[in-house]
Amino acid sequence: MNALTAQLKSEIQTAYSAWLQARGFKARRGQREMIARVAQTCAAPQPPRTLAVEAGTGTGKTAAYCLAAIPVAKALQKSVVIASATVALQEQIVLRDLPDLKRSAGLDFSFALAKGRGRYLCPKRLDQALKPEAQEGLALFDAAAAADQGAVLGRLQQAFAQGAWNGERDSWNGELEPSLWSGVTTDHRGCANRKCSFYAGCPFFKARAKVREADVIVANQDLLLVDYALGGGAVLPPPEASIVIVDEAHHLPDKTQDHFAARVRLRGVLNWADQVNAGLAGLTQRLGRPRELERLAKNLAAECEAFKAGMEGLHGTLGGLTFVDKDPSTEICRFSYGRIEEPAAQAAAAAAAPLAKICAALAAAQEFLRNASDGDLSLEDALAAEDWLPALLAKEPSALVLCTSWRQLRGLVEGLADAPAAAAVQVQGERSKQAMLRTHHERVDAGK
Repeated sequence: MNALTAQLKSEIQTAYSAWLQARGFKARRGQREMIARVAQTCAAPQPPRTLAVEAGTGTGKTAAYCLAAIPVAKALQKSVVIASATVALQEQIVLRDLPDLKRSAGLDFSFALAKGRGRYLCPKRLDQALKPEAQEGLALFDAAAAADQGAVLGRLQQAFAQGAWNGERDSWNGELEPSLWSGVTTDHRGCANRKCSFYAGCPFFKARAKVREADVIVANQDLLLVDYALGGGAVLPPPEASIVIVDEAHHLPDKTQDHFAARVRLRGVLNWADQVNAGLAGLTQRLGRPRELERLAKNLAAECEAFKAGMEGLHGTLGGLTFVDKDPSTEICRFSYGRIEEPAAQAAAAAAAPLAKICAALAAAQEFLRNASDGDLSLEDALAAEDWLPALLAKEPSALVLCTSWRQLRGLVEGLADAPAAAAVQVQGERSKQAMLRTHHERVDAGK
């Protein structure tokens, strides 16, 4: 059933007439046609509900798509997501166009500006940055910078706690160094969401709640693509519950490539396969050739060779495609409608099959080593770090040794007790982190 009923058509026409009268404008053919096409597309009963519009400057594109899409979206109980490429257009839409339509066209709707997590303060990270140990760690290397940074962080915390600042970077009255801001914001990988003790006051989640309640959301194209890359609905409303309008759409192809393209260099991939093969083989040898690890290493070696052969074949197949100049330094080949030609698809599949087996072998080796480090398996002939660390320290001024468990750490310390290098070894847990860093700094300055 077509949602564009006679009543909805009348609502759109009335809103357009009211807007024209309030602004003192005359109806333009191009604008009227655009309103009609947008409304018909948004309300179409069957997909594809896609429309591409090219209109010159001064056509009134923003007003046209808003006057059509907003009433249809409300009738369908959906949100309107407007994604532009530039900050200037976002500000124009939020600060001028949408308020003007609410005032002049008689449309009843709410709107909000959506931003990514990186534009918001993470209260937990700010709290961590202000802890004494964090400040002492920085002061150890640059006391003046630590004092300046601490002062700025203190002002951020005070303004946020008092409600004088909402936690948005763009609303902070002053300069914020990128290095400082990166330490007090986060991304989806570092966010604990509802498990975080600061969740209730988190400015990002407060802003996202407002976005989800809004009828119209204005965002940039990068945020739209990030949301789609996360599956949709992570930051913006789900795609199926939205009418999406991409303004300045000529920027979209390059932005889409930036977000979804994968770049692979043949020589780098071949080197990686050799390193993976050699790495597991060497580890198996050093651990006394455990039967399970030896089996995995042999299988991995065969699959690495198959993968390299597959990548060489893919490289030859792709080299036979037709490339055109994108710029003086780059040639590109585009597949019509995104459909990869069969020879290329088959060559890619031939390389992907052994790669999947390589990943499976590495995962199995990781699980084997995890069990061994937890004491579930015995590696009687393992080459202990206390055997090679003294020789390493005789050649290198310093070394960092990481252990996968406290049991391994204590065993290493006990094994080095009689070694000449024992006096120079600093062990986690025996002194504070600040004291260990201070000692290390003094030794570096002394040339030791």
